[in-house]
Amino acid sequence: MKQLKHLVLAVFLIVSMPFASATIDFFEISSFVEGETAKHNIVMIFSAIPKTLEYPILMPAESVKINPNFKGHKCKVESKSWGTNILCDLSNVTGGNVLGISFQSSGGIRKLDEYSAFDIGIRVPDDAKKAVIRAGLGEGLFLIKPREGATSVTPYYPTDGKEGSDGRRIYVVWEREGLKRGDSINVGLSYEGSPTARVNYLYFIIPIPILIGLFLVFRQFGKGLRTVIPVLKEDERKIVEVIQSYGGRCKQRKIVADTEYSKARVSRLVHSLRERGILEVLPKGRTNEVVLKELKMADQK
Repeated sequence: MKQLKHLVLAVFLIVSMPFASATIDFFEISSFVEGETAKHNIVMIFSAIPKTLEYPILMPAESVKINPNFKGHKCKVESKSWGTNILCDLSNVTGGNVLGISFQSSGGIRKLDEYSAFDIGIRVPDDAKKAVIRAGLGEGLFLIKPREGATSVTPYYPTDGKEGSDGRRIYVVWEREGLKRGDSINVGLSYEGSPTARVNYLYFIIPIPILIGLFLVFRQFGKGLRTVIPVLKEDERKIVEVIQSYGGRCKQRKIVADTEYSKARVSRLVHSLRERGILEVLPKGRTNEVVLKELKMADQK
């Protein structure tokens, strides 16, 4: 009987023990090489916003911007011997659950004899259910072909990455799940090309009348949806099409209902499209109204 009581007590203690849950539903970092520097954009979607958040950037960072969709945060950027540290007090925030960080850095870019390399080291700031890492190359740059010999070279590592393109730039995507606070993720690209040489070359081969014509076309349409939609990913395009079906603006919950995507996925996509200047997000009570940027610009004229 005593053994049975002890067994029941042990089971009760195991069941009643608190299990740690991930505070980050989705973590994404997009890093693109642009000449001798790289532009980095980080998005974190929280399931539960922590009191404090420390994010170490393992390289010297410039033009650091903190872009949350909530209010009441206090963040500071500190230079360290190993790179840049971002420390945020989130104990009094109200509103949303998305935090964006953007910065530029020349760290991780190396010029070798026959090609260049771009390496990124990422430290996960808290437990994360899913992470997406996207490393890409600006126009005029391209991944090298695999090389074998005394020193073998691959176009990217780890080799489970998936190649993609937005119509102008090449990128590689890696996905990870069930990450723990402090976990490290290291990815890299090997590439060739010269974006500067390509741009200068265009100046010489394009006649002045064509340049004038292009200027007039882009002046009329700007970065309108006709230009943007074809290069969007399928899920991003679906978001834009849903907003168009409501006349160019709608509540974010309408997008969730019509696309049947999760709230976290819609928040991530809307945040990404907003960062690229395609959407505008306007707080409306306890929800957000999402507006196509092209429509807002037309309303202001």
